[in-house]
Amino acid sequence: MVGHAPGTETMEQQAQRLDRPGGHNGQGDTYQPGVTIWPLVAVLGAAIGVAGLVHGLPSALQATLIATGVLVGVVAVIGWFRDDLLAPVHAARRRLMTTPVDPPAPYVSLTAAVRSESEAALHLRTLQEVARLRFNFPTHEFRDYVTYSNHPQETMGVQMPGGSVAYPDIVVVQSPENFTKIVAQVETAETVNEDAAFYEWGPYAELAPLYLYVPTDKGNEALALCRKLDVAVVGIRTWRYIAGDDEIEVEDHFDV
Repeated sequence: MVGHAPGTETMEQQAQRLDRPGGHNGQGDTYQPGVTIWPLVAVLGAAIGVAGLVHGLPSALQATLIATGVLVGVVAVIGWFRDDLLAPVHAARRRLMTTPVDPPAPYVSLTAAVRSESEAALHLRTLQEVARLRFNFPTHEFRDYVTYSNHPQETMGVQMPGGSVAYPDIVVVQSPENFTKIVAQVETAETVNEDAAFYEWGPYAELAPLYLYVPTDKGNEALALCRKLDVAVVGIRTWRYIAGDDEIEVEDHFDV
């Protein structure tokens, strides 16, 4: 994934969540006291104090032993009480340090939900062809560029300003840092509309230079939507499959 994992909780929020009973994964992660030395210290103090009560000892030694025993006992009680008070804090801190941070929330694509089954199959096929023809990285000129396709599986996310992670159809990054260099959306006839332009094209154009690939008869419509909604697209390409031929034809329709 490009960037850090945004959309995650702050340290304070996660600490509060983990410190609640059942807060982590709903499994009732409660504190169980660990081993402490203070009971042994208290016993030692009591033993010293009792030794001061033995008859026949000089009075000065008796007073010293009793005072020492009381002092050790008081320290033991204070230490024991302090450990008991701080135990939940230490337990929460350990959980915070050892519990994996929740993954960032994905930016949900709207177009995938509106595509029919036949359009979804056409979209996947066209996306693969576009990636092969137009984003076949690395090349001799761009040796450190790598292309990822996020269909049928999400393979490379891009962090959005609001903290979510977007998965444009095609993501080109500069390796090994995974700096986002290009994003592209491949649209079918059903997804060249105002919703796609507003919820996907616009946000994706803020992540990296955006290229749109739309059906041949949708080029002007896509350009009009970009201008209407102020989508900073850098290029619009049109695609079509020639009748009787499985090869795709991609043409440049608009460039900034």
